[in-house]
Amino acid sequence: MGGRTLILLRKSIYKGCTFERVKLRSLGIADFIGCTFIDCDFNTAFIASSFSECKFIGNVRGCVFCGPKYDSFYYGDKLSYWVSNKGRLSEVDFSEANIIDVDFR
Repeated sequence: MGGRTLILLRKSIYKGCTFERVKLRSLGIADFIGCTFIDCDFNTAFIASSFSECKFIGNVRGCVFCGPKYDSFYYGDKLSYWVSNKGRLSEVDFSEANIIDVDFR
């Protein structure tokens, strides 16, 4: 009685990828490292994604970059949360981007 279900969330890691005119939706837990985004259709909230050494070129419209927030759904304990990079932006270049209706939380 009262059994528990364990759900394992898979993490995707993208290294050195170029996304050009791609529709990005429902990414789940994803790390983007050294990636370039050119005229992509975002229109989503990046809740469990992190971006490190990435570059955005062209229109970045209608999306939300959510910073890290403790949630027991994603983390078993506070230590796992502090070591994680979920939701972080590190050395991201928006210098060639047109930022339209974007929120950083």
